[in-house]
Amino acid sequence: RAPVVTVATLIHVDGEPCAVFAMDFPLSAIFPEDDDLEEGFFVQTVEGAVLRPDSMSRDPLPPVVSRALMERTHAATNLQTFVGNGLLPSAMVLDGPVGRSGWRAVEVVETGTLWERLRRNTLWLFALTGLTCTLMLAWVRLVDRRIMRPTQMQSLRLQESEVLGRTIIESTGVGLVILDSTNAAVLMENDVSDRITAHAEPGELARFHRAACNALVGCEHGNADARHGKFNFELAHIDDTVSHLSVRVAESTYQGNPATLCAIDDVTAARQSEATLLQAIHDADAANRAKSAFLATMSHEIRTPLNGMLGSIELLEVSALDAAQRDQLEVMQQSAQSLIQIINDVLDFSKIEAGQMALQARPCQIDSLVEDVCRRFAPDAERRSLQLPCVIDPALHSPILLDPLKTEQVLGNLVSNAIKFTEQGKVVVEATTMTEGGRDWLKLRV
Repeated sequence: RAPVVTVATLIHVDGEPCAVFAMDFPLSAIFPEDDDLEEGFFVQTVEGAVLRPDSMSRDPLPPVVSRALMERTHAATNLQTFVGNGLLPSAMVLDGPVGRSGWRAVEVVETGTLWERLRRNTLWLFALTGLTCTLMLAWVRLVDRRIMRPTQMQSLRLQESEVLGRTIIESTGVGLVILDSTNAAVLMENDVSDRITAHAEPGELARFHRAACNALVGCEHGNADARHGKFNFELAHIDDTVSHLSVRVAESTYQGNPATLCAIDDVTAARQSEATLLQAIHDADAANRAKSAFLATMSHEIRTPLNGMLGSIELLEVSALDAAQRDQLEVMQQSAQSLIQIINDVLDFSKIEAGQMALQARPCQIDSLVEDVCRRFAPDAERRSLQLPCVIDPALHSPILLDPLKTEQVLGNLVSNAIKFTEQGKVVVEATTMTEGGRDWLKLRV
């Protein structure tokens, strides 16, 4: 026979009990057979009886469960709590009121059963969460390696580059200034630039900055005056002095805006030294030209008495002289010839410096001229035990147009120096022809 629950209540009429109303109903009405109830589920009556799906019992519940239920007998809400005899809970008690009857629906879930439910219901969630965390960690590491670290390194390099650039700007010996290309405003400058332009007259700095920006524009448009971004500028100071500046400009950017980079070098001292040197050279050239002009002008006055002396010597030579007098006359003639040769050399050099030397070209036998020079210096070569061969191109046997006197002087100087500075061996004199630039040339080589 199926378990039956009897519910009885006392009926009062006019305040007096008159009857007892009782009603029986099976447990299946409380626990439907089609409900999948857990093993620890039961209903507790007001008297403490325990109703289970298969029986009705007054057997006492475990003390920890009974104590937990007694603490909230009259609770009107659903409650849950963990119970146990030690530090760790052994079960979880879920209970709630059944209407207003005072009965309570209770479920006691063992900790192992609870963990099994959680494992069965949430294992896939934990697995998905772990997989998501793993993917997120891998993504973070990938982003860190591919994006964050390169970005940090690039940022560090940019910072180091900026620090290095500022250090170079401050420590260089050249004035550096960065100008806004649109309005020529100063964006940055180092101490050297500030020191160079510190005492400029009002308005001079603005004029200088505009000139720098215009020089860059002129360089971009192929202006020859810009000299590829280099120009000179004279900066007037408030103490009435002028600084000579050598400026180089280059296109740049500063904080994303077009800018002009100017390198300023104060060359005032160099310009002053250059001017002093040029003045000294000019004075020396003027003095040298005056000397040369004087000697060239005096050439006639110097040669006139010498020629008179040579004429008198030639007249004495045709007169009747004894041997001693003729020897003395020969010495006088040789000395006069040497003196006039020296004077001619000096005057010729002076004419060259004064720009008054003129060549007198006429037909000349160059082979005879070269042979005469070699015969003249043959005794000197013999005294130094040197050979003096003369090699002449057969094509030079015909007359050519040149200044024989100047040619003989030049060739004689070359042969004389060669003999003087050659200790042994031979001195070879060559006269050949050569063609260069479509023209025939005479080549004299010692």
